Amino acid sequence: MQALLARRAPVLLWSSVFSHAICDGACFVHGSGSVEKRPSRRRYAAFNTSGRCGEAKELVHAMKKMSAQDAKAFYDALHPRVRLDIMRLLSEKRRKRQSDRATSKLTKYYSVPFEKNYFFREEDVEEMSTLGKGPGGQATNRRMQTAIVKHVPSGLIVKFSRFPSLWLNRRAARELLSLRLEEHLLGPTSQLGKIRVARERRRRRQQRTLKYLSEKGARLQTKDTRRCHWLAFLTGESPLPSAAVSQMALEEDAAAVPVTTAVLFGPECNTWWPKLRAASKSTAAAAPDSTGDGGVPLFLQYLFPVAYADSSPAEREEMAACKSSKAVRTNVRRALSCFCELFGLRLRRIATSAPIEASRVVLERDGLNWVERRSRLTKNGSMTPLARACWPRVYMSVRELGMTPEACAIVVFFKKEVRTALGSASGAWAVEALQCLTEAVRRSKSTVTVQLSSGTSSPTSRGE
Repeated sequence: MQALLARRAPVLLWSSVFSHAICDGACFVHGSGSVEKRPSRRRYAAFNTSGRCGEAKELVHAMKKMSAQDAKAFYDALHPRVRLDIMRLLSEKRRKRQSDRATSKLTKYYSVPFEKNYFFREEDVEEMSTLGKGPGGQATNRRMQTAIVKHVPSGLIVKFSRFPSLWLNRRAARELLSLRLEEHLLGPTSQLGKIRVARERRRRRQQRTLKYLSEKGARLQTKDTRRCHWLAFLTGESPLPSAAVSQMALEEDAAAVPVTTAVLFGPECNTWWPKLRAASKSTAAAAPDSTGDGGVPLFLQYLFPVAYADSSPAEREEMAACKSSKAVRTNVRRALSCFCELFGLRLRRIATSAPIEASRVVLERDGLNWVERRSRLTKNGSMTPLARACWPRVYMSVRELGMTPEACAIVVFFKKEVRTALGSASGAWAVEALQCLTEAVRRSKSTVTVQLSSGTSSPTSRGE
């Protein structure tokens, strides 16, 4: 008995503190020598988690009778644990007061069997129960646990069978019916209505976030693809970027091998067309309404660098570095020969005593290769989308790199095709090609407009 009294003594001492503080004005001062130790320092001990709500209410009631300064001094002198209890009590009251603002328009009725307030009377409710369903026993041993509650005036029906106890299901069904009746009467201002509105707001916010992130990702991807490293690629210092390789839809084994100029002009020189066609389809699918260089595959952009008037400063700096590199012009010249062969054309250099930069170059049909591959350049009297997107890029690249003989050869070839088909509709694709080249030149020079006439080439155009 003495041991039991010894265990209860600290509890009585702790409880007596509140009455002493209220009656005599004495209080705990945290850290002073007169503070008694609590029976338990554990956060979730029974002494620290229960039994103090009433004492906190008494302290709040006593503080209401004081002046503002006295109440503040009294509160500051309390034990931190007691202050925490008061804050929890006040926050709970505030939360309940805010949640009851929307329901203050409705009248609540006290239910005697369940000892709770609802938005309906018990006499307005029809109740019945059925056998529970689900795993856990034989069909013959099922219990009457499902509660079905119907509110007659509104016609709302609630069925609840989560708990094994019929009494718990009846009580839960009434609480759910009260919430649904409140939503039926008040709409968005009810408790369930606010939850639905918040859920819809959160869903729209998530959609906006996803849309923003997807647009940002697309912008970053576009920025990454436009971050050109033409000089490093054409000089053989770095391979083709992963974005350009992914457009070509290579097989798994081939994609693991870095695509460099040595590979493109070596063992892969005969497989350019599948790569270019796949990259063109990927580019068209990613940007179906793109104009200018937007429809040119990255594979071709790295082989034929060019900077327009509206290009970024980084592209113009990279193009300036390419112009001063002899290795770049050599590889672009090799790429031009391979590109022309894709369409059944042949780039022939006329042997002269002049250096290679000043020698004359002729672009012409390549016999049976032209018959076999001309459909890649022209179809149904007009240029194919791939040729319409790629040829202006190739022409402007060799033109900007100072490869005048090659640029003149391209223009002369299309003009010759126009003269050959003069008076017939078969040369419409060549006229279209000249228009594309003219538009590319106009884009490269924002202030000067250069027209490529469809007539006979003049000495001025040949010496361009």
